Amino acid sequence: MAKSKKARRSSRRQVVRLFTENSAASVDKLGGKGFSLAEMMRLSVPVPSGFTVNTTVARAFMHEGRLPKRLARQVAFGISAVEKQTGRKFGDASNPLLVSVRSGAPVSMPGMMDTVLNLGLNPETVQGLARQSGDERFAWDCYARFLQMYGNIVCGIDRVTFSHWGGRHSVRGLKALCKQHRQVIAEHTGRPMVDDVWEQLSRATVAVLQSWNSQRARAYRKANQNANWTGTAVNVQAMVFGNAGTDSCTGVVFSRNVATGESGLYGEFLPNAQGEDVVSGTRTPLPIAEMAEWNAELYEQLDTVVQQLAQHLDAVVDVEFTVERDHLHILQVRKAQQAIAAEVTDLVHRVWEKKLSKDEACQAVPATKVRQLLRSTFDSDAFQQAVAEDYVASGLPASPGDVVGEVVESSEEAIRLSKHGRSVVLVRPETSPDDLEGMLAAAAIVTSTGGKTSHAAVVARGLNKPAVVGATCAGLYSGLTVSVSGTTGIVVEGKVPFAKASNRKETNIFLRWLDRHGGLTQPRIALEARQEKLPVCDCVNDFYLVDAMAAAATGELGAEAERLRQSVHHRLAELMAAYVVVATAGELRHGIDYPSVKNSEAYAELLADYGIKFHMPRPYSQESTAAILEFMTLEQQLRYLELAAAAFVKFGGNDSIGGQRWANIARSPIAWSTGEMNATVFVDHAFDLHHNCGRMFGKHQYLMTYNGGHGHEGVVKCQLDTKCRCKGGVTDLFNALLCCHAGMSAEVRELYERGRALKAW
Repeated sequence: MAKSKKARRSSRRQVVRLFTENSAASVDKLGGKGFSLAEMMRLSVPVPSGFTVNTTVARAFMHEGRLPKRLARQVAFGISAVEKQTGRKFGDASNPLLVSVRSGAPVSMPGMMDTVLNLGLNPETVQGLARQSGDERFAWDCYARFLQMYGNIVCGIDRVTFSHWGGRHSVRGLKALCKQHRQVIAEHTGRPMVDDVWEQLSRATVAVLQSWNSQRARAYRKANQNANWTGTAVNVQAMVFGNAGTDSCTGVVFSRNVATGESGLYGEFLPNAQGEDVVSGTRTPLPIAEMAEWNAELYEQLDTVVQQLAQHLDAVVDVEFTVERDHLHILQVRKAQQAIAAEVTDLVHRVWEKKLSKDEACQAVPATKVRQLLRSTFDSDAFQQAVAEDYVASGLPASPGDVVGEVVESSEEAIRLSKHGRSVVLVRPETSPDDLEGMLAAAAIVTSTGGKTSHAAVVARGLNKPAVVGATCAGLYSGLTVSVSGTTGIVVEGKVPFAKASNRKETNIFLRWLDRHGGLTQPRIALEARQEKLPVCDCVNDFYLVDAMAAAATGELGAEAERLRQSVHHRLAELMAAYVVVATAGELRHGIDYPSVKNSEAYAELLADYGIKFHMPRPYSQESTAAILEFMTLEQQLRYLELAAAAFVKFGGNDSIGGQRWANIARSPIAWSTGEMNATVFVDHAFDLHHNCGRMFGKHQYLMTYNGGHGHEGVVKCQLDTKCRCKGGVTDLFNALLCCHAGMSAEVRELYERGRALKAW
């Protein structure tokens, strides 16, 4: 039967929904957390009762600056329903109901917004909680936590202002601490601590809504291209206590390893603790595998629930849980943020399980992440030697990858130095959401506390940056150059050399699929292009500008810039490799004048198999060799370059013809073609060879060292000097390079102009 107009009006005005309501409300209204809690209730997963204040209230609050009038009545109805489900009474001195107030945006923003736990405590209800639980110390511990969190989140008082209760285990000490917390709140706000539980709830709701527009939340949304207008839902939920004794715990667990993609539960737990202890990183938790020893029955129950949720969502899931007195409660489920290697491993396994096609798996990884998948790792032998000789720190490997950088100890310093192009490693006791901008600027993150599900670990995985947490950081100080392995959790002093990218089986399989589906292209030497006349100065501009744009842009523009970067860099690598072939052929013709060259085995093979012509004009010698090589295999072409490098060494110390400099030039395409260098590194290396070792270009019209009559080789030198000096952003680099009288391709200029119009640079 169709709803009446009055019923439809009432539905539109409903802004509070119980988790148990079987409605068609969307993620956009309930937020990700509220939607998942309602869905878990439907699946009979053990979830503490509660309700969601939907996102329309957040938008009304942003517009009006106050809560809607109808909200108080609907929240009272929600609290009444929770009271009935729990058998406890909100604000009651003998049997108090305590609640948590949590945010829940439509798109997951882990750790970016605020939460208030243990709400509903005051000098009377804390006595009731003590009687209810039979544990006075537990009750006053909860009250101390609540006062600090309320003072920080609702009253805006810095956390460090409150005394820490870590060493105060006695009831007397906790009572004294609560008294101090109340005094701090009164001194900073000019009024006593609020004891009315309904006013506590109203103020906490406002604080959670306001955290949507905090600096860290806005920075996170900007970095992830999320909308600002949607607002957050607010979830009010009956408290369950992981700090209720040795038979209680709290933790975060994933359905598979989010760092590597390996199957099996992955995560951590803390006995006799609340969730904030894990997420904040103030205590280092235990591996989830040890929960099987702590309580085997609960571990099996948790495993069953997590796998049920993973199957229901058809994804790797991130689950927050609490055990209170041997009873499991699930507080949240969401799709997990995984390191790219883990994401790829999961996709490969899903293809094997016939849940995805290979094409769908390839399309699931954006171009911006393919570059991260191919990132270099430390040379294993060199790293092991550095561990033996230059070990500095070790901790839990929270997010894989290898980075060399300079230690900084504040987010502000990370931001400042990164703007000058320096690679930095942010080292902190622990990170908080306020450190997000510094984490975005850093190349790697190291903390001295926390576990694999701490704020630092989760955000680092989301950013695909190496992270080591719970580390011994005594030997790390500002300005020290270190090599950080997020894969092993070890930090060493100095620069460890890099090797090729990961050889994990699933990664290699996925890269082959990408290649077959057009996602990657194999190295080749584009000798067919040698009849073209390409100004090398235009190539310089294209190469460095598209790289800067890909690094600066985000969202769809960033993905497009990354695709163009890969295309331009790979094409330039092909052209540069071909240029090296024709240029070396012109130099090798002089070998006949050097007995040490003429009598070498390398030169004999070059003459016999590759058509080297001596005492002939340079263009003729170059063309005869290139014509032969063009129709050879890549292996044969690389053999030519190896022989050329060996012959050049025989020239002796002559720097104008042959010699070690030209041997280095000949070897550079080999490193690219065999995977030791990617296209970006190879082309940059070629420019560096020209810049630092003398004249490399100008040996063939194929890559000309002039452009439109504006000079000659000096233009290229001007560009490379300018690039090295430029410390600004994309626009500064663009303007500086154009001052060298050099152009660029239409596609690179078009992307630059579009980004400038969007104010992306």
